[in-house]
Amino acid sequence: MDWSLFGCARKGYVTYAPDEPDLRDRLTAPTAGGTAWRCLRCGTFVTHGQPGKGQHGKVQHGKVQRGSGPAVAAPLLRRGKELRDEFILRVFAVERFIRFVIFAAAASSAASGPQELAGPAPR
Repeated sequence: MDWSLFGCARKGYVTYAPDEPDLRDRLTAPTAGGTAWRCLRCGTFVTHGQPGKGQHGKVQHGKVQRGSGPAVAAPLLRRGKELRDEFILRVFAVERFIRFVIFAAAASSAASGPQELAGPAPR
Protein backbone atom coordinates (compact mmCIF):
# COMPACT_ATOMS: atom_id res chain seq x y z
CA MET A 1 0.00 0.00 0.00
CA ASP A 2 1.38 3.40 -0.98
CA TRP A 3 0.72 5.67 2.00
CA SER A 4 1.86 8.74 0.04
CA LEU A 5 -1.30 8.56 -2.06
CA PHE A 6 -3.42 9.21 1.06
CA GLY A 7 -1.61 12.50 1.62
CA CYS A 8 -1.97 13.55 -2.01
CA ALA A 9 -5.65 12.60 -2.03
CA ARG A 10 -6.33 14.59 1.13
CA LYS A 11 -4.02 17.59 0.77
CA GLY A 12 -3.20 17.65 -2.94
CA TYR A 13 -0.02 17.18 -4.93
CA VAL A 14 3.10 19.18 -4.07
CA THR A 15 5.31 20.29 -6.97
CA TYR A 16 8.47 22.37 -6.79
CA ALA A 17 10.57 23.97 -9.54
CA PRO A 18 14.18 24.23 -8.36
CA ASP A 19 16.37 26.97 -9.79
CA GLU A 20 19.09 24.43 -10.64
CA PRO A 21 18.60 23.36 -14.30
CA ASP A 22 19.72 19.72 -13.85
CA LEU A 23 17.27 19.16 -10.97
CA ARG A 24 14.51 21.00 -12.84
CA ASP A 25 14.98 18.65 -15.81
CA ARG A 26 14.67 15.60 -13.54
CA LEU A 27 11.35 16.83 -12.10
CA THR A 28 9.65 17.65 -15.43
CA ALA A 29 8.35 15.70 -18.38
CA PRO A 30 6.93 17.12 -21.63
CA THR A 31 3.37 15.97 -22.39
CA ALA A 32 0.65 16.87 -24.89
CA GLY A 33 -1.17 18.77 -22.12
CA GLY A 34 1.87 20.87 -21.22
CA THR A 35 4.77 20.33 -18.90
CA ALA A 36 4.19 17.73 -16.21
CA TRP A 37 5.82 18.27 -12.82
CA ARG A 38 6.66 15.43 -10.46
CA CYS A 39 4.90 15.42 -7.08
CA LEU A 40 7.40 15.48 -4.22
CA ARG A 41 5.15 13.33 -2.02
CA CYS A 42 4.03 10.45 -4.25
CA GLY A 43 6.15 10.78 -7.41
CA THR A 44 3.19 11.17 -9.78
CA PHE A 45 3.62 13.55 -12.71
CA VAL A 46 0.98 16.31 -12.59
CA THR A 47 0.09 18.41 -15.63
CA HIS A 48 -1.29 21.52 -13.99
CA GLY A 49 1.10 23.96 -15.60
CA GLN A 50 4.33 25.37 -14.31
CA PRO A 51 4.89 25.67 -10.57
CA GLY A 52 4.43 29.10 -9.01
CA LYS A 53 6.70 31.89 -10.11
CA GLY A 54 6.89 33.58 -6.71
CA GLN A 55 10.18 33.61 -4.89
CA HIS A 56 10.34 30.76 -2.35
CA GLY A 57 6.57 30.94 -1.96
CA LYS A 58 3.82 28.39 -2.34
CA VAL A 59 0.79 29.05 -4.46
CA GLN A 60 -2.14 26.72 -3.95
CA HIS A 61 -4.16 26.08 -7.09
CA GLY A 62 -6.92 23.49 -6.78
CA LYS A 63 -5.34 20.32 -5.48
CA VAL A 64 -1.77 21.22 -6.49
CA GLN A 65 0.57 23.17 -4.23
CA ARG A 66 3.29 24.76 -6.31
CA GLY A 67 6.57 26.32 -5.33
CA SER A 68 9.85 27.42 -6.82
CA GLY A 69 13.27 28.58 -5.69
CA PRO A 70 16.57 26.99 -4.73
CA ALA A 71 16.59 23.25 -4.07
CA VAL A 72 17.53 23.73 -0.40
CA ALA A 73 14.26 25.66 0.09
CA ALA A 74 12.12 22.80 -1.24
CA PRO A 75 9.51 21.53 1.25
CA LEU A 76 10.37 18.41 3.20
CA LEU A 77 7.48 15.97 3.04
CA ARG A 78 6.85 12.71 4.84
CA ARG A 79 6.87 9.68 2.57
CA GLY A 80 6.57 5.93 2.91
CA LYS A 81 7.19 4.61 6.41
CA GLU A 82 7.16 8.07 8.03
CA LEU A 83 3.74 8.80 6.55
CA ARG A 84 2.39 5.40 7.63
CA ASP A 85 3.68 5.93 11.17
CA GLU A 86 2.04 9.37 11.34
CA PHE A 87 -1.28 7.88 10.21
CA ILE A 88 -1.11 5.08 12.80
CA LEU A 89 -0.28 7.55 15.58
CA ARG A 90 -3.32 9.63 14.66
CA VAL A 91 -5.54 6.53 14.78
CA PHE A 92 -4.18 5.78 18.27
CA ALA A 93 -4.85 9.37 19.35
CA VAL A 94 -8.49 9.14 18.23
CA GLU A 95 -8.86 5.79 19.98
CA ARG A 96 -7.49 7.25 23.23
CA PHE A 97 -9.86 10.22 22.99
CA ILE A 98 -12.84 7.89 22.57
CA ARG A 99 -11.63 5.82 25.52
CA PHE A 100 -11.34 9.02 27.61
CA VAL A 101 -14.91 10.03 26.78
CA ILE A 102 -16.25 6.59 27.76
CA PHE A 103 -14.36 6.49 31.07
CA ALA A 104 -15.29 10.11 31.87
CA ALA A 105 -18.95 9.31 31.32
CA ALA A 106 -18.68 6.19 33.50
CA ALA A 107 -16.88 8.10 36.25
CA SER A 108 -19.44 10.89 36.13
CA SER A 109 -22.34 8.49 36.55
CA ALA A 110 -20.56 6.60 39.35
CA ALA A 111 -19.70 9.84 41.18
CA SER A 112 -23.31 10.95 41.26
CA GLY A 113 -24.02 8.08 43.65
CA PRO A 114 -26.94 5.66 43.79
CA GLN A 115 -30.25 7.07 42.72
CA GLU A 116 -33.05 7.22 45.30
CA LEU A 117 -36.26 5.49 44.37
CA ALA A 118 -39.36 7.64 44.36
CA GLY A 119 -41.81 6.09 46.77
CA PRO A 120 -41.69 3.39 49.45
CA ALA A 121 -39.69 0.25 48.92
CA PRO A 122 -41.77 -2.86 48.19
CA ARG A 123 -42.08 -5.50 50.96
